[in-house]
Amino acid sequence: AADFLCAWPGRVGIAVDAGGASVVQRWQVDADAWVPLPGDAEHWPQQVVLDGQPVAVVDRGGPSVRLAAGSHELRARIPWRERPQSLRVPPRAGLVALTVDGKAVEPVQRDGDELALGRSGAAAPEADSLELRVYRRLADGVPATLTTSIELSVSGQAREEIVDRKS
Repeated sequence: AADFLCAWPGRVGIAVDAGGASVVQRWQVDADAWVPLPGDAEHWPQQVVLDGQPVAVVDRGGPSVRLAAGSHELRARIPWRERPQSLRVPPRAGLVALTVDGKAVEPVQRDGDELALGRSGAAAPEADSLELRVYRRLADGVPATLTTSIELSVSGQAREEIVDRKS
């Protein structure tokens, strides 16, 4: 059965707030199958409901639920004390609709099976700063040579900075 794909995931809806993430996903299953859920050992799905009924979650390389053939809807809550910067979402979940603190995030950022959630609301953002130092050394000789060294000290959020030559 490992050679055949019997479970087809629908879009995963993930609504993130300060206390956790609410997850909703539909599945079309052609034969009994284990399906993965978002989360990991540190952020384990709680209050998991399959078609309106509580269901057990088993660790099969991550949180998983056994589904019988048919069309199903899974709902879960992943609680946390402080929002992580990313959440594990199985690669099989190709379509993700993410909202963070009530605001839709488009496009979502994924790195392998990690879905970026952004900074925690409780974490104070680091101030953006950019320090640029330019050193020049002129070696007097024939021909004269000018050596320029540039040092950058950058902190804060990831961003693009354009350094322009001023007269």
